[in-house]
Amino acid sequence: MSIYHHSPAPGAGGSHCRPAYPQSFLSHLAIQDTPKRNQPGAAMLSDNARQAIRTELAGARDAGERRRRAQQCAAQFGVSLATVYRAAPTGRTSARAHNPDYVDWVRTAVAVAERAPDGPVPLDLALDAAIESGLLPAAAGAMPIGTAYRIRRTLGLDDRQGRLARIDAEYPMQAVQFDGSSSKYLSVVDGPDADGDWLLKLYRRPISARGYKNKPLGPDRERLVTYGVTDICTGLRWSEYRVARGENALDAIEAFVDMLITPAPESPRRLRGVPEDLWLDLGPITKSPITLDLLERLNINLVTGEPYRKTRMAVVERAWRTLWGRFERSLFLLPSPEITLSELRGRLSNYLAQENARRPARVRVGEREVSRADAWEMLLRRRAQDNPLREMPAHALQTLAQEDRRWVDATGRMRYRSKQYDVPQLHDTYVQVVASLDGEQVLARCLRSGLKVTCRVLEAAAYGHPPGRAQTPLARALAGAPDFPGADVFGVGDEVPVAGVARLPAPVAGAAPLEDPLDITRRYPSLEAAMLDFARLCPVALLPRQREQVAGMITAADFSQEAVAELARDILSSTAASAEKTS
Repeated sequence: MSIYHHSPAPGAGGSHCRPAYPQSFLSHLAIQDTPKRNQPGAAMLSDNARQAIRTELAGARDAGERRRRAQQCAAQFGVSLATVYRAAPTGRTSARAHNPDYVDWVRTAVAVAERAPDGPVPLDLALDAAIESGLLPAAAGAMPIGTAYRIRRTLGLDDRQGRLARIDAEYPMQAVQFDGSSSKYLSVVDGPDADGDWLLKLYRRPISARGYKNKPLGPDRERLVTYGVTDICTGLRWSEYRVARGENALDAIEAFVDMLITPAPESPRRLRGVPEDLWLDLGPITKSPITLDLLERLNINLVTGEPYRKTRMAVVERAWRTLWGRFERSLFLLPSPEITLSELRGRLSNYLAQENARRPARVRVGEREVSRADAWEMLLRRRAQDNPLREMPAHALQTLAQEDRRWVDATGRMRYRSKQYDVPQLHDTYVQVVASLDGEQVLARCLRSGLKVTCRVLEAAAYGHPPGRAQTPLARALAGAPDFPGADVFGVGDEVPVAGVARLPAPVAGAAPLEDPLDITRRYPSLEAAMLDFARLCPVALLPRQREQVAGMITAADFSQEAVAELARDILSSTAASAEKTS
């Protein structure tokens, strides 16, 4: 039976639930007169009071009712809510302390789980693999998997997102970040008109940058692309819309240069100058040799993204997505979903001017917070005298050129971009071709001499009249030379000059043996080898005088093996004939 009953609260129109303890019961509980927990001499509940509180809280149907009853008991007995809860435990036992080896086991399992490149292996599979490989004992299999995950979270070994590193710069235009993206809600409808303007339309369904098959496109598959530049020091931003068939290097570098050229006095844009460092993702600008050549000539250091560090510029890129999203969603407040590109650019300029004047800068100026536009002007004047802001050249885009290596043949012709060009003063050499983007101007620089000439498209000449060429210096010299009548330089009757030194005999070695590749005769390498083979073929004792004669004959026959064999047969035959006559 509950010790509560419902009665109207004093001064209240509704019912209020309060304890209905009699005064004798309260005195029986022997509660001290100390209503606050943190006051000196805080009250201690008697055993009867604790039992009454346990009985009251045990009848609660849920946690909410249990808390309300605990609050009422705390007010009735003049103690804190924590004292009431300590007097009436829930009956749940605290978690049993885990095995001290669990921490080491979890560390080993986490090391195994992190072997996967894209996200860790589930911890239970990593534990099984560690046990099977012998890294962990079999007892590790009895560790509850929930305990393993809890220990991993406690140790900070889970794969949570780390803290992003913020990009900072010391002064304006020390480093800027350039980014581009397709519009999320705007699409090209028609254009361009006579003034070069385009008609755009808002779509309520967000247009993702992926899946161009279902994306509304212009008549020639044009898309609306947004480009933006951020000064990393102050946070000053500027952005422009352009119509193109997608993000490409030429449109991107054109937008980048246009947003940094010194603006007109009435323009709301303040961002200007040539930055020292340019932060880019691995987009079309970094893949085009034309844009890379322009950035190098502008002395701009290119800083690109790095593999497996996708959050390297996330602080800046995320801000661009937020800014573009806020602006394009505000366009749905207009009465018409259609808008021209020129009107859109004007609205974006006003929006960016308000943002730069209202948003705080990324740095504090003079120990106080100022807007991005004010920080830009104040810090720009504080740049070092030896490092002033460099203006962007107005003709920077006109200097965009493509370079290639080509061969000029013997007739001075060169094939480039499916056309044949006449290269004056050069032939039979490699040249470095420098061509404007429209192909109207083509230059060739000889890689050997460094000579630069202007190339022209080759035109077919009339039959029998080859195109004239400038004469070489040698040809001009020969054309102006007088006629030569002829001269006999080495005649038969000419006197032979007499040498002024007497001819004396000089030590000369004999001619070395020269092998004849057409001679098929087999020969001995030396006289000794020939005499040894002769003694084998003719085992007749010869006198010394006879041996000298045989050696002379072998030498005369140039050590021929056939001559030695024939000589041995002749001596054997003559010796046999002499022996028959004697007998």
